[in-house]
Amino acid sequence: LSDNTVKEIEKEMKNIKKNLEVKKKKKMWVSILAPQIFNSIEVGDSYCSGPETLIGKVVKVNMMALTQDPRKQSMTISLKINEQKGDKVSTEFDALTMGSSHLKRVVRRETSKIEDSFEVEGKDKIKYVIKPLAVARTHIHHSLQTDIRHRWREIIREEFLKSNFEDVIGMIVGGRFQKELKD
Repeated sequence: LSDNTVKEIEKEMKNIKKNLEVKKKKKMWVSILAPQIFNSIEVGDSYCSGPETLIGKVVKVNMMALTQDPRKQSMTISLKINEQKGDKVSTEFDALTMGSSHLKRVVRRETSKIEDSFEVEGKDKIKYVIKPLAVARTHIHHSLQTDIRHRWREIIREEFLKSNFEDVIGMIVGGRFQKELKD
């Protein structure tokens, strides 16, 4: 090979290497804010290439961190990131769940666990999936458990038809809804 062809091949190799270099995106810390129901407090940070990449993702937060109430440490709230505000992102309520370890601790021998799952439509035409749980102190008959399920379905449907989304979530998180069902 002549010197010219070797130099041309070296130039082509340099061009190929330049084209193959991976361009790195700069990453930054983005603050995640809770919904307005929880006074838009910061629930966490995420290290990403931009706030717009987080939209649609779900963040799980312990309720104790949001409400500063240790009695709520067994509950977890799922927040869906929906909007970008500068270098921060805001969230909306997605789900509220109770830890399985807490349920196992509450339900003991010689007690009855009453569960149900149904859909309810709220005042603002939003559909909710409700999964109530009650624990009786003693073992109760199945017919009584069925009566309890029917009664709380009626009570929950009536309450959801009267209230909008923010009121319902506030009642559930604050414990007012559970007290009304208990009475």
